[in-house]
Amino acid sequence: MKRYLTFALLLIIAVFALVSCPSSYRPLEKGFDKLSTNNIDEAIDNFSYVIDGPLINPEKKLIAYEGRGWAYYLKGMINKAEEDFQRAGDSKEKKAGLSLVYMSKNELNDSLSTGLFVLNEQEEKIVDYIPDPLTRQEFLKTLAFSSLLIDSAHYTDIINEIDDENFIDLIETLKDGE
Repeated sequence: MKRYLTFALLLIIAVFALVSCPSSYRPLEKGFDKLSTNNIDEAIDNFSYVIDGPLINPEKKLIAYEGRGWAYYLKGMINKAEEDFQRAGDSKEKKAGLSLVYMSKNELNDSLSTGLFVLNEQEEKIVDYIPDPLTRQEFLKTLAFSSLLIDSAHYTDIINEIDDENFIDLIETLKDGE
């Protein structure tokens, strides 16, 4: 009996230690840390551990799909990025990633319609955990190209939000066919 109590006590201590361990041992946080420092393969490994692990809660899996989607996107693995973004939760970061994936696949209507949802949120940084954070202005420029190429009615609204006059001059030149 004493042996079982000792084992139970050790098991409780081990569980407590795992739950309270520093974030460097938590694969989801570690995945985002690796992603932000451009250690893409390590980020994928950490996100995959969360996704494939049997004890991780479903909410964390959705976030891990988002992170791994960005990692795949940054590696140029567009189809895998799309799969993960579609499995991810409903965040602006996921929608921005999915919009860029659609643009990469030349699915410009889908890129624009998904991207417009991102613009509803007025935050300056859209994705801040990738090596080169995606800002609202950069994302607007991307959507400006999509809207120009498909001759969207949203083109003028998007251009009016862009602060970079040189970019506006360039895209207006493209629009006019010069």
